[in-house]
Amino acid sequence: MLINFFNTDESYKEQVAEYQKKDTMMAIVVWGIVMVTYYFMGQLYANKGVYLGIQVNMVLAILCIWFILLRKQKITTIGFTKGNAVKSIILGSVLGVLIVIGNNVINIVEGSQLAPLQSIAKNFIYYMLVISLVEELIFRGYIQTRIYGLVKKPILAIILGGILFMLIHIPFKMGQAKMGLFTYLQLNWITLIFTFIWHVIFDFLYRKYNTIYAPAIFHGLMDWANYLFL
Repeated sequence: MLINFFNTDESYKEQVAEYQKKDTMMAIVVWGIVMVTYYFMGQLYANKGVYLGIQVNMVLAILCIWFILLRKQKITTIGFTKGNAVKSIILGSVLGVLIVIGNNVINIVEGSQLAPLQSIAKNFIYYMLVISLVEELIFRGYIQTRIYGLVKKPILAIILGGILFMLIHIPFKMGQAKMGLFTYLQLNWITLIFTFIWHVIFDFLYRKYNTIYAPAIFHGLMDWANYLFL
């Protein structure tokens, strides 16, 4: 039964088997645009104090949807499916609640002060929609699935996706810190390894039901958990 839990949904396997090299190339273009955009966004934030994360993420999500339409593909190919939606939502919610508790167990035991409710609500909307949903759409929904157009072996496709996901977390922070790539890697290599591991987990949650709901909910609650207490 435990083995079955880690199975990939058959519809996911059928879907990714249909992608071609052109789909992979378009996904790499999206990834490249993310890398460049995030770097300049980080520099803008460092130099001018202007944060465009909401606007940029929305544009990138629209770009992915536009590419899907160009290829005459359906919105279901980035995880917005009805089948298994309830199961996916429940799985993401249960795991998300567990990680919220796990991340804050010390704060809860010590009776730490909660952040203002307005801040908690604002962060919930930001991390659930702007960060997790958009990031899952772009990465697990679009880029990772289209990698199979070129890399047919699942393990290799997941590893490549994990490397690309790890790399997109570098440009913004590097630009913000005005730091060179080598210096950034020296200081943050452990964080990047964990980012790769999180990709594997998010991708598993996506593949299990071929939906975006579980990884988006889990991802959002995981990030939000860091801002519940002062």
